[in-house]
Amino acid sequence: MTEYYGIEDLKEVKSYLANEYLKNNLIQISQALLNLNTNDPIEVLGHPDDLKIKSCMTLFYYTDSSITIFKEVIDKFYNGEMDSKTILLLNK
Repeated sequence: MTEYYGIEDLKEVKSYLANEYLKNNLIQISQALLNLNTNDPIEVLGHPDDLKIKSCMTLFYYTDSSITIFKEVIDKFYNGEMDSKTILLLNK
């Protein structure tokens, strides 16, 4: 399913963020995560969705670091550690 629904490349990520509706929804979801009284991603999302959020937040922050809320989610739920697999794929 991830391959079917996944973002194909950085061009697609940039297009996603250029769409105000999609970008604002992602920011609202990120804010909702930050508003939770826990920092345990498995408690909130379960597994493997905890890994998907880490990858997603890494992808969008890597693409546009001016949108700091993505890094805030990484900081809260993943002790500031971005997803290394996502970064590796982006650097290829």
